[in-house]
Amino acid sequence: MHHPPASAIAAAAMTVVAACGDGRPGEGELLRALGDDVDLVVVAAPRHAAGTWIERAAMMLAPGVPACVQERARTADTVAVTWSQGDGSGTDTADRDGRWSLVMIGAAATAAGCDPLERGSRLAWYGPDPRAGGRRFFASEERKRRWRALGDAPVRAIGDAVVQHGIAVHAAGTLDAGDGVAANLTLRFDERAAAQGATELFTRWVRELDRDRLGGAWPAVDWAVANDARDPRRATVKARLRVPGAAGEEAMIFATAALIAGDLGSPGAPCSSIAGPWQDQVSCAGNGRYTVAAAMRDQLLADPALLIRDARVVPAIKNGSAAGFKLYAIRPSSLLVSLGFANGDRVHTIAGIAVSSPDRARDVIPAVRGANRFAVELERRGRDVVLRFEVR
Repeated sequence: MHHPPASAIAAAAMTVVAACGDGRPGEGELLRALGDDVDLVVVAAPRHAAGTWIERAAMMLAPGVPACVQERARTADTVAVTWSQGDGSGTDTADRDGRWSLVMIGAAATAAGCDPLERGSRLAWYGPDPRAGGRRFFASEERKRRWRALGDAPVRAIGDAVVQHGIAVHAAGTLDAGDGVAANLTLRFDERAAAQGATELFTRWVRELDRDRLGGAWPAVDWAVANDARDPRRATVKARLRVPGAAGEEAMIFATAALIAGDLGSPGAPCSSIAGPWQDQVSCAGNGRYTVAAAMRDQLLADPALLIRDARVVPAIKNGSAAGFKLYAIRPSSLLVSLGFANGDRVHTIAGIAVSSPDRARDVIPAVRGANRFAVELERRGRDVVLRFEVR
């Protein structure tokens, strides 16, 4: 079964919303067909999206969606995006990050001639079968109540997922692109401590956001995150975002570009020039994302001196305490430069391990040896930068 990436699903959904006409014919039939293997569903009202930033964002994202799927989506009656949570344990990306599907309903959607689409009755879908499961997604009266509470918002989402072992979150949200961005999100947790943690995470994410990723829109951003006082357990978090008018459109287009390139919340770095000896073992996708050959990773773990022989590495001190290490005098043709490092970088974590002492630095080797993906967090000219590596 083909499992499209989330970016492709998002592109298709945006293309659909921007292209379709008024109304939501078939929405009820589509929602009733969803099985309880689905953990999240997003439904869009197309009449509010034409001519907005969603249409522009779709053009940026659409290359990941087969052309015939886009065409069918444009002529479908109603569309939805569904997500089923992965178990986090597999080697398949879908098993770790969940499985996405684009679902559509209508005669044009189910017509023959588009091989990537699966079909059943009046439904068609791109990705795993959204009807799978022993019960229906909306069999729960509590979920129906949450859905009805979203009203007639142009874009509505509802879902339930396990965010950590034993901790579940029940989410519902709306988005209106009619005047910039107006978004609302409610997260109800099973435990009060989880809600407090989510509030702190939201607040820290906004504080650390690379505001350049939003163009010049940051002064117009109006956001708030707080516990819902109506919940006596204090286990519900409400968040809202408002960026009106042209500033909101600019923010979303810049954010879309950041999502395509990498991580909106963690500033990356432009690709360095990869020296000739390393070009068949290192590649850069932009925004601090690198792919490294497994043989090279293993060679460097066996002899770390190979990595730092063309640079000076000195301990870094910040506020009187050890704070990683700094890189100086890096040769332009060195492997360090090919991997995205620069003179003056202060490296403070590798694979999530703070390299604050030689003993801690030694812990990095087994962590990286067992990882297919890892990140290096560093400070460059006063700004936080993340280099992300995938081993193949």
